[in-house]
Amino acid sequence: MNFPYRSESQQKGAKGEDYFQFFVSSQLGCVYHRVHQEQDFGVDGYLELVENGRVTGKLVGIQIKCGDSYFEKQTSGGYRYVGEQRHLNYYLNHSLPIFLVILDTALERGNWALFEVGKTSPLPNQKWWIEIPAWQELRTNFREAVFRSAASVVDYAERIGQSWCTDEMLDAYGLRFIGISKREVEDLEFDNILTIMERLSKNQETLRKAHSTLDIFFPEYDRDPRMLARIPEVGQWLRRSVEIRIPWFYFWSTQPKSAGLSLLLQACCTYEIVHTGQQEIVAKYENRELEQFFAINFQNLNAFMERYHLEETLNEQISEKIMEAYRRMLR
Repeated sequence: MNFPYRSESQQKGAKGEDYFQFFVSSQLGCVYHRVHQEQDFGVDGYLELVENGRVTGKLVGIQIKCGDSYFEKQTSGGYRYVGEQRHLNYYLNHSLPIFLVILDTALERGNWALFEVGKTSPLPNQKWWIEIPAWQELRTNFREAVFRSAASVVDYAERIGQSWCTDEMLDAYGLRFIGISKREVEDLEFDNILTIMERLSKNQETLRKAHSTLDIFFPEYDRDPRMLARIPEVGQWLRRSVEIRIPWFYFWSTQPKSAGLSLLLQACCTYEIVHTGQQEIVAKYENRELEQFFAINFQNLNAFMERYHLEETLNEQISEKIMEAYRRMLR
């Protein structure tokens, strides 16, 4: 009779997976997600870890082989598991730990090994083998190994709460003062300021309210008699920030007493101090350097706004505020 045929190997494979799914549920208290056969390229399923009844989202990959033949190729320490070269590459590129499991036909024996390329050996015809130790039994030490191989389970509730609290604090103030430590300056580190900008960019509403709201100070240099932007390491930090495309023009406050815009200008451009008859101090800048300063910082502004799909009209508003603030400085 002409019917679709289910081969013996298919029957064994299905039998092995059915048993393993039952074992995971009943003995480990975890969840097994089977991969449909047409999507099986080297992993039969994924074991999801459950800890104290809580499904953690942590996964490991499982490859199952069922049949007495997998126990016939014995080594001095266990059994020889033979794989193909394509699966070697697949496992090495996989983002999860991969466990290799062998079951006998009667489902009375089950052994496992965590795939580690350092424990493989080559075979002819694009094959390799790894030892599955006899002492690594499914029923005795598999659960411990699975939980050990996955990254630690973390309760992120407290971290999320702290993060939201920080966001609320940032939202609560119209002007935010960001302190830069001496260590950050000397190490040319920008993680702190970038993290704050990322928080302020988490959605379009927050980002639109955040423009022109940041100012900067360097508390550990307060007693230094030199002009802040002319302290070599501070000037270098500010110039480097422009080079790595920090969008200062978007975030800097344009209020008259804000320090950020003036510090940036003084760090990036050479100037001379002129005293007027009324003892006022006027900074004279070179036109060529001013042009370069505005060009690169407006490029950074444009790139940032394009990245977040902010409208041109907002760009124009911010640019006008920036230029008005600098016109006041350069009079």
